[in-house]
This record gives sequence, structure tokens and C-alpha cells, in this order.
Amino acid sequence: MAKKNEELIQKRLEAIKEASEISCTLREICNYTDLTYAQMSYLLKKYSETKKIVEKNVNKNKSEKRSKTIKKIAEPKEVSIAAEPVEEEKEKLEVILDSSIAGIPNILNLLKFEFSDRVKVLTTITVSELEKMKKYKNFAGINAAKILKMAADDEESFRSYYVCIKGNNAHMSFLRFCEEHKDRAILLTANTGMAVNARALKVKTRFIMKDYTDKEAQQQFKSCTKQSIITLFDTWKFGNQLFLRNYPSKKIFVNGILLMDRIHELNVGDDIFIIKKNVEYSTFSHFRIIALQENDNASFIYGIRLYKKIPIDFGKIPNQYAKAIRLYCNL
Repeated sequence: MAKKNEELIQKRLEAIKEASEISCTLREICNYTDLTYAQMSYLLKKYSETKKIVEKNVNKNKSEKRSKTIKKIAEPKEVSIAAEPVEEEKEKLEVILDSSIAGIPNILNLLKFEFSDRVKVLTTITVSELEKMKKYKNFAGINAAKILKMAADDEESFRSYYVCIKGNNAHMSFLRFCEEHKDRAILLTANTGMAVNARALKVKTRFIMKDYTDKEAQQQFKSCTKQSIITLFDTWKFGNQLFLRNYPSKKIFVNGILLMDRIHELNVGDDIFIIKKNVEYSTFSHFRIIALQENDNASFIYGIRLYKKIPIDFGKIPNQYAKAIRLYCNL
């Protein structure tokens, strides 16, 4: 069985190398093979020698294509009034980045290879959300930090825009920005609601989602009990009081009681459970308030990510969390 799997892997690696000889992007390679982008990224990550060959071929083809384009532009030609726009014009669309893409494990490769020749747009709304995400040490937080670093280091490929948040609705303000730039930009998002709403506004949208295999999902199934001091999201200080915002997208429990109010005053020692649903999984986190201040105001006690593809083993979950998970995760 192991031998057959190894033979299949080698055949796929050969197919990837052959396709890379005529491709300018990694996404283009997928069109010539029977692999998804996620499967190909996983193989290239595991087999570094093949990855080097593929990257070399892709960069060479991309360079040759660019040289041909420059040469073609330099040559005199007759201009037809009814001429169709050339393909190169379509490739110049800017890419507006939504913060949800940080949750895609292979997003850095996507930005580095597939969109290397396009300008990436970061709004102040996206930057603010990425700044919040990077405080967490999961792969989304790490990706958020790396995306911000890429933008800071590469001024030519990344462009920043200030977006005023109207009516305290950052989501709609971001969509309006996308609508205003829809003639020269495409939205890149991993948020299903954002993708649907953007398309309703006639915004060109690329929706990406991680294609987990069962094996990959098993590797991602983790619980964490290492305690650390953090700044709890969506808290703010007013005078000597600390308040917590409640959003419909989350289930928040304070001292075992489901929070129904939009705003709740916190006290030192309050235990907070937060359940958030995503497309493929739900997250459960336990925090304890340790100080009534804006930063470093909570202790992270416990967290777990629960995937829809994996039956929950409640024997591995502490009893104090099991009831809330059964009632509200709905996996």
C-alpha cells in the first residue's frame, strides 16, 4: 500500500514539473494536472527539490512572457477602433485584500506567486483587523503578521488606502470601497458573506477556501491549555470601567451566562467563553479578566478548534466546557 502511494506521489510530482515548463503561475499548473491548488501546495512544501525546479521554471516563463510583451508594445502597429482589449490589460487589475484571507494556510504562496505581478491593496480597515489577528499565535495570526510585513517591506507591490468607517459599520464601508474601485480591482476574500455581498455590488470577486483532506484536518485538530496574558478583542476602557462588545457572529458567555446585551461591563475575575463559527470549523476559547485596562487585560485559559469532518471526542474536553460546546457549536 505504501509503495502504491509513493508511486502515485512521484507521478504527481512529475506531472507538476512537466506542467511548470509551460506555465507562468502555480495556478496555471493546476489547469494542466488533476490536482487542486491545495494538493499541489502540500506536495511542493513536502518535496523541496521539486519546489525549486517548479519555481525556477515558472519564474523563467514569467520573465520570457514579460519580455515578449515589452517587445510587442515597442513594435509599431495599426490600431483598430474595434480591437478587443488585450489579455495583458486584464492582468493589471489590482487585488483588494480582505483580512479573512489570513485564515488560509497557503495564502502567502498565493500572494507571492499567483499575484506577484499585481498591485495588492490594503485598506485601513483590513490593516486594523490584521493587527488584531496577529496577537494570536495560530496560523491565521502568524499569516496576518507576515502579510503586514510583506506590505511594509514591498512598497511597489502593496498600496494602502484610508477608508472612513461610516455608521460604525466597517464591513459595509469596506464593500463600498470595493464598489468604488470595481472597474480596476478584484476582491480577494475567504469570507462567504463578503464574497456574496461584493458580487451583489458587481465587484469582481475571487473566493478562496482551504480544501482540507481528512489527514490535514486531523493534523489541525488541536486544543491548547498553555496559559498566557493577552489583550481581549473588542474591549475598551471608559474611566475606570472595562466594557466588552457583543456581536451576533459569536456566542459569548460571561460567568456561565449567555450574553444577550450589545455591551457588557467586565470585572476582574470574570470567566469569558467565546464560540465562533467558521465555514469548516468552530473555535471555543476561555479567557479570564485579570485587569481593568486596555492592554494585557485577560488570561488565556483554554482553546480548541473543532472541525466538521472530525467527530468530537468529549473525553478529551474538560467537563466545564463540554455543555457549551454541545449546545452551541452545532458541528
